[in-house]
Amino acid sequence: MDFTEAEFYLHEASNVIIILDLRHIDKFSGFFTYGKDWDIAITLKPAPEEYDPNSKEDLIAIDPAEMPSIFLEEGVSKMDRVELSILAYKNLIMRVDVLVYTGLFSNYLAMFLNTSSVKIVEPDRANLGTNKIYAIMLDGESTANIPVNIPVYSADKQYPEFSISYAHTQN
Repeated sequence: MDFTEAEFYLHEASNVIIILDLRHIDKFSGFFTYGKDWDIAITLKPAPEEYDPNSKEDLIAIDPAEMPSIFLEEGVSKMDRVELSILAYKNLIMRVDVLVYTGLFSNYLAMFLNTSSVKIVEPDRANLGTNKIYAIMLDGESTANIPVNIPVYSADKQYPEFSISYAHTQN
């Protein structure tokens, strides 16, 4: 079976919406377990200055990004319409894979074909036709309610390169 590989170039401040429609797999949910038999892996790495889409540098060797904690909760069905959103804070290269770990289920690979879509949205506000975004500066006298989705600094006082969120949508 031939599976096409797809890498996506994400410009800084772009938002990616990944939709995986896995509702048809639900009939196997009793014995085909997420995290044990199969997994969704999103791999992101900083993009080089000169990006060559034909480069064969392997993203699989990089550890996948951590999925949102709400998605990993036991009560959340993974065999549903899964919608993940990624906000890139820097230029990144992204790859999305569905991994089947157990050889017993290797014939299930075909069930994951044509079940996903990736939509990349770039800002187009600050300077029409560019991907620049608005920035705001607060002086010492100003007060503002900071949005709750602003990422926190990591241990090395740097912002992360991306954030991933999960949204459950009704059928």
